[in-house]
Formats: sequence, structure tokens, C-alpha cells
Amino acid sequence: MGPLAIRILLSPIFLFALIIHELAHGKVAEMLKDPTARASGRLSLNPLAHIDPIGAIAFILMGFGWAKPVPINPYFFEDPKKDMAIVALAGPVTNIFAAWIFSLSLRYFSFDIEILKFIFFNTVWINVMFAVFNLIPIPPLDGSRMLRAFLPREGAAFLDSLEPYGIFIILFVLIMPGSSEMLNYAIHYVLGFFL
Repeated sequence: MGPLAIRILLSPIFLFALIIHELAHGKVAEMLKDPTARASGRLSLNPLAHIDPIGAIAFILMGFGWAKPVPINPYFFEDPKKDMAIVALAGPVTNIFAAWIFSLSLRYFSFDIEILKFIFFNTVWINVMFAVFNLIPIPPLDGSRMLRAFLPREGAAFLDSLEPYGIFIILFVLIMPGSSEMLNYAIHYVLGFFL
């Protein structure tokens, strides 16, 4: 089975990682008094509410992808900079938690059915991949939201100005020589803690 066929086979696991990631953003934002995600229908288990077509195609073709950012209105937050960073962190933390749960299942339970081993292993891998990828500090990825909390006003404004071009910047960075290797190294480094 070729890499493309395997990634298509893994698409349901990718959707699972994507959904819990986006739900975490929306739910934490709601806990911090921002109702925007719920009002926009993003606190949903429906994959169609979260899929970004380019991100989904990128996963199938290249092995990593992303979802539509959950709409957040920082004006509802008591401390917009800090609360935005907390909301951003919620997505990757949820993926890491899911990876941990499935890695414990692999470690402490005996699976005689190979397909279950395949599903659990790849659930760990995809959740780690999704967490690490989203921590890249380029808008609209979560890493940029977290970085913004530590920047002075001018730096935050510059980061915000990159938002309309974020997808193109991400794609450009990822096709640069060595970038994919660095991302894969980071993913496998984190994966080493789980498997």
C-alpha cells in the first residue's frame, strides 16, 4: 500500500484529532465568556464544521494538515492577551492528552488484532503531529496566538498583519529545504515520549 493510500486510510483519525482540537478551542473560549464559537456552530462533532479543504488536502498529499480556525472574539475576555493564549494552548494540549491516552492503551493492553494496533499507533502519531504543527508561530496557527501574548504592542500588530497571508507563509516555509525535516524531527522527538 502506497503512502497516499495510507494517508487516505488514516483520514478518519485525522478528523478525530482535528475535531477534538477545535472543540477544545471553542469550549475553553466559552469558559472564558466568549460565546462566538457556539454561536457559529463550531462546538460540534460534525467534521464539516471544522474541515479546511486546503488543510485536508495537505494532509492527504504531505502527511500534515490543519482545520478552519475557530472564531474567537477577544473582546469578551477579561484579559484578552492572556485568555487568547490559553484558548490557543487548549487545542495542542487536547491532542497531546489524546496521544497519551492511546499510548497508554498500546503500552498496557495486549492487542491481538493488528488493525487495532494500527489505529491506536496512528492515533498517537496524528495527534502528536497535529499538536506540534499547530505550535508553529505563524498566524493563524496556535503558536502565533501564544507568542502574541508575550510580544509588545508593535510585535503583536506585526503578527496580526501576517494573518491574511498565513496559509501561504506556512506552505512557503514548509517547502523550504530542511523545514519538513525539522518538523518531522520535532514530531518524532515528542512521539518518543509516548511510544
